[in-house]
Amino acid sequence: MNESNIEEPAAAAAAAAAAAAAAAADNNDESKKNASKPAPPPKPIDYNPRYKGYSLIGLTAIIILSSVSNISHNNDIRGNPGVAAAFSAITLVFAVIVLALDRLQLLIEMFNYMKSMDGYLEGYVLGFFTLLWICLVAYITQVDGLAYLTMNIYLSVWAILASIVYTLNEWSAAKDILSISELTGVSATLKGWYVLLLSSLVVLGTSINVIALHPPDADQGDAALGIAVGIASTILSLGWIFVHYNFIEFCSEGGWTELLFCGAAVLAWIVTTAVITKEGGVGSTIVGNECNIGIDSTRITNCSVRFFDEVSNSSVSMPCMDLVDTLTGNVRVSPGSNLYVFTWLALASSIYIAFRWKAQQALHFAQAQSMQDAKRAEEQAKAQEKVTDNDDDEFEDAEEDF
Repeated sequence: MNESNIEEPAAAAAAAAAAAAAAAADNNDESKKNASKPAPPPKPIDYNPRYKGYSLIGLTAIIILSSVSNISHNNDIRGNPGVAAAFSAITLVFAVIVLALDRLQLLIEMFNYMKSMDGYLEGYVLGFFTLLWICLVAYITQVDGLAYLTMNIYLSVWAILASIVYTLNEWSAAKDILSISELTGVSATLKGWYVLLLSSLVVLGTSINVIALHPPDADQGDAALGIAVGIASTILSLGWIFVHYNFIEFCSEGGWTELLFCGAAVLAWIVTTAVITKEGGVGSTIVGNECNIGIDSTRITNCSVRFFDEVSNSSVSMPCMDLVDTLTGNVRVSPGSNLYVFTWLALASSIYIAFRWKAQQALHFAQAQSMQDAKRAEEQAKAQEKVTDNDDDEFEDAEEDF
């Protein structure tokens, strides 16, 4: 009895040891299998595909900031360089932060700029900077503004606005909302009408600015022409944009009416460009030919300077404008403005519309032909259906007679 009691615990211990050995063997086999399996590939990093746009924004912001920072305070200009410098710095910091967070994947688990608010946060921010830089471009490139002290500023402010719009367009296309190509791809000439609209608005606003800031002289005659043609061209381009979107239906794109109005726009902008950009015209150059020695000749009115002539021992009085003309060597002072660039751009866009009209006419003809073919096919289907119904009726009548 005692021997059996002793053998039972020993047998249980032996069975437990065997089970433990078997489990250890299974674990070793499982670990060997896991070790032989290849490691799973790393999860791909989801970078922001619009990094090129943010890079362009940062580079142009650096150029603006460095150029504005070197402006001498002795220059009598319209606009505060501190405003341009401050907002350029803000835009630069924004671009650098976006690129750093994206390329280095910093704090990506806490905040993902590209995916926050279902990806719409990026669009809201880009929309804000677009509106901000539209206002800043208007401020910096105003008549006799900061932009005309150096071409770096003038070109860079337009470039940064274009970079922001480009990035916003890329985001909008990725979200399948609306892109510039979809907006302007309705017809062959629609791009030209949009460019004509934008350039006409700039010419109109700049011409009003010239008249408001400059004293009455020949510049106001040139600017008045810019206002008149700018208003007419803006209304014309807006009207044809509405025609292309079928908001206006009494005429159609690609017809002779569009070519007639386009020809009128070409002639009007040829005359306007010739007048505004002629020698001594209000838009003869981008930067203007005003005196750059701290004298703002556009603000000198009812002013004279008295000189003492030692030879004749008498004083001589000279009007301030004559003095400025003597110092600068200019018979007529022209301000720096957007007129030179955008009058030529308006002329080029109107000529582009004329060249693309033939393609639009062919497209319009193809669309009309397609509609006629579809209508003809529908009429044939209805006629065939009517014939089939008549045959069925005759068959039924024959059965009844039978």
